[in-house]
Amino acid sequence: MFYRDDDQSWSGGAFQGGAFRDDRERYWRESNPDPYPDPNPSQLQQPDQVVSQQQIPNQPPQQIPQQVQNPNQFPQQVQNQNPNQPQVQNQNQNQQQVQSQNQNQQQAQNQNQNQQQAQNQNQVVRGFYDQSCPSAESVVRRTMVDSFRRNPLLAAGILRLFFHDCFVRGCDGSVLLDRKPGGPIPEKESDVNNNSITGFRVIDDAKKRLERMCPGVVSCSDILALAARDAVWISGGPRWSVPTGRLDGRVSLATEADNEIPPPDLRIRDLRKAFLAKGLNTHDVVTLSGYSFTGAHTIGRAHCPAFEDRLYNFSATNAPDPTVNLSLLDSLQKICPRVGNTTFTVSLDRQTQVLFDNSYYVQILASNGLLQTDQQLLFDASTAGLVRAYAADSSMFFRAFAKAMIKLSRVGLKAPGEGEIRKHCRRVNP
Repeated sequence: MFYRDDDQSWSGGAFQGGAFRDDRERYWRESNPDPYPDPNPSQLQQPDQVVSQQQIPNQPPQQIPQQVQNPNQFPQQVQNQNPNQPQVQNQNQNQQQVQSQNQNQQQAQNQNQNQQQAQNQNQVVRGFYDQSCPSAESVVRRTMVDSFRRNPLLAAGILRLFFHDCFVRGCDGSVLLDRKPGGPIPEKESDVNNNSITGFRVIDDAKKRLERMCPGVVSCSDILALAARDAVWISGGPRWSVPTGRLDGRVSLATEADNEIPPPDLRIRDLRKAFLAKGLNTHDVVTLSGYSFTGAHTIGRAHCPAFEDRLYNFSATNAPDPTVNLSLLDSLQKICPRVGNTTFTVSLDRQTQVLFDNSYYVQILASNGLLQTDQQLLFDASTAGLVRAYAADSSMFFRAFAKAMIKLSRVGLKAPGEGEIRKHCRRVNP
């Protein structure tokens, strides 16, 4: 089997960014009876409103007194002090309760209608599962946190998995499908995905939990989109509201993955064309281009063959790329020998390897970009300015990243007749 199907444990001891990730996890666990409750959609970050790690409180909010939590439940002795209280107040309260129930029912009906309309129109909406499976997002988030506590490097794997899914046949979960007996080779076994994508068990675990709670409701493609968002947030990056309501595809072909996913040595103008074909622009290239090679470039890794030519035979010159920083070149040649380096990996952001930040762009400015496409971002007039802007302003990068992720998550959505909600993410329904 070509793809990585094992979510290996990570035992690297203390790691940069880990303390912050643990702070976020502790905040959720201590401040909520349910460790991962569904947040109010209005409180989630919209595309142009992204939270930074400094805005997350370090201490849980104070517990609300019982009497404040239940204002309508007064002590029995207080209720008995006024036996002659007019019945009009009780009638008014009953009327208010009936009106409130009617309003809630109407809101639920309207939401169900909006959900059905969204699917019929091949669209996704925020809060799609609020009525049909209210705990959907919290289940995915809990599964992600449990997995990342064992292996924080899975964040990059999930992000890479999401990009490779959306860039081939759209965001339909086709990258998750296994090969059927006698069937064609699926995307996960393509050359471009050879030994480079992981995180399948995380998606499987979340799906199993959701099927027990809400059978046949939450799609695998939505689980992957939510997991990608949570991977960024757990790693110290921004959090945004993910539009949901996707349908899962029924076809997965390795040949399409090899043709659609950009290779790591692609020129910037060709990379822009590849992104444009998916409805993404030059800003999205700078913000998301590292996806296609390493997961999110700010927390991703690359196999040595992805940049071997830069170390030994740049542009068939039998010499290293002259733009590579000499100290970086020496370090990389030791990690990636000229022969037998197919299994070695190197962090794309060697300064903060598991922390989601803007250090990747700072490294490009210092000629420490690992892949050829990384360093080309600085040498192309259409992208250089944005690289400098992201390097100087992490908040700007966070906002742009959230917008680009939402935009990416809308690529190639399936219409009702084209997709389904799989019962198992690795195979289509019978």
